[in-house]
Amino acid sequence: MAAQCKGHAEKIIAKTREAGYGSSVNEAAPGISGIAVPLRLDGDVVGAINMVFFTTAMNPTEAAAKYLDAMEECAKRIGAEMSERKLRATCLPD
Repeated sequence: MAAQCKGHAEKIIAKTREAGYGSSVNEAAPGISGIAVPLRLDGDVVGAINMVFFTTAMNPTEAAAKYLDAMEECAKRIGAEMSERKLRATCLPD
């Protein structure tokens, strides 16, 4: 069972890397879809920004065409702010 889960996870990761974003259709709940981009801190993925929408409103490809650039820009800004705060916190005296 674990090997099957690992294989499935690896397929999802490969698909996500290829597309440049994660997506789901009817996985969290029937009629709900979403797309997501990673939040990175010093190159490491530490979270994600996602957008959830009704499957009847659009599909993930349409959502990405419309919103992906803005989501990626937000993720970059948040990552930069997290990095700056981490740097400041490590420079504070004990």
